[in-house]
Amino acid sequence: MIGLFVLGACSVESDVEPGDGGMSVTPEFDAGGADGLPGDGSRDGQVAPPDHDPDEGTGDGAANADGGASLDAGPGPVEVPCAVDPERVWRDVEYLASRELRGRIPGDIGNEQALDFAESEFRAAGLEGGGPDGSYRQPFDFSCSHDWCRNNQYGVTENVIAKLPGKDPALASEVIIIGAHIDHLGVRDDGAVYGGADDNASGAAIVLELARMFQRCNLAPSRTLLFVEWNAEEMGLIGSRHFVDSPTVSLDSIKAVYNFDMVGGGDGSGILLFGGDDQQNRWLTDLMVNAAEAEGLEHVIELVPQKLASDHAPFVQRGIPICWGFARPDPHPGYHQPEDDMSRIKLESLRAVSELFWAALRPLSLGDEQAFAFRAHSPRLRSSDLALSRAAQELGCGK
Repeated sequence: MIGLFVLGACSVESDVEPGDGGMSVTPEFDAGGADGLPGDGSRDGQVAPPDHDPDEGTGDGAANADGGASLDAGPGPVEVPCAVDPERVWRDVEYLASRELRGRIPGDIGNEQALDFAESEFRAAGLEGGGPDGSYRQPFDFSCSHDWCRNNQYGVTENVIAKLPGKDPALASEVIIIGAHIDHLGVRDDGAVYGGADDNASGAAIVLELARMFQRCNLAPSRTLLFVEWNAEEMGLIGSRHFVDSPTVSLDSIKAVYNFDMVGGGDGSGILLFGGDDQQNRWLTDLMVNAAEAEGLEHVIELVPQKLASDHAPFVQRGIPICWGFARPDPHPGYHQPEDDMSRIKLESLRAVSELFWAALRPLSLGDEQAFAFRAHSPRLRSSDLALSRAAQELGCGK
């Protein structure tokens, strides 16, 4: 999440900036020496990308408490349950936030490795390229001035875009975007890595998991889905703004945008939906609440005022309905600091966000949202600005 807006609570510059502490892009480095960075209290050593499961979905296929496939299933194909796998999401977050990826700042090899990983996961999930000319990449120029970064930075980087075409001729022209930014802040001058486990390896990993769910559940959507790993968000929403300015689908065809930013922290109780009570977005909130009720989920859904502090903003400005999820109740004090590491991640938060958004995305992708299109009344639906106020004060933006 970009630091200028500080959780969107205000539009003045935060005391906690991407540039604080001397962050730099490091244009020249030894590609093999990521694990030689000075220690900063994070995990030591390199972390390899999680392995693909040829049967999809549950990592190594071992039995787990969430109903994962079992190696003792006997002869014949292993049945993979149609359920989100928070342990798989955790492993993806762990890799993306590892020291090997050097804070995933655009222009650095760590960012490129993150993009390669996302593309490989989309390919493994059976998605096709959703970028220009059917590619998985949408290149764009980026620049980051002193207003945003300690050092002026510029170059070329890419969004990763994967497509799951709709199968219903009447609905396939309608598009749902499921996205999160995959970049973060790089390496500080003293060698400390801004790992960005919560901001936003967590969101990037949940996008990958939701893409895998369609293969795992053998589900063909009626509408077309775009799964996007936005880049250069921390520099001012550059990747998502580029997409809106140079879309790979007609903007008029976009029915809804799901955005995930900082969804791995909190206390595991549920999510904040920013702008969830806005008129153009309320139907998405009703869909999520009612679908969650139908699934028997008990996670809290708390509505807070809309803020344009993440990659949903360019779509809001074009009048496109959005749903921005954020782990409740508050951001942690490691926001935009090297302390945003795996110690900040809660497995139950990854589970809650994945389950809630899958409950909503599934009927929306199938064109079944009308079954849930009534005003939600649920003991788990809350509407307040208390969480936003607490977050704003903690981040030094009490205005």
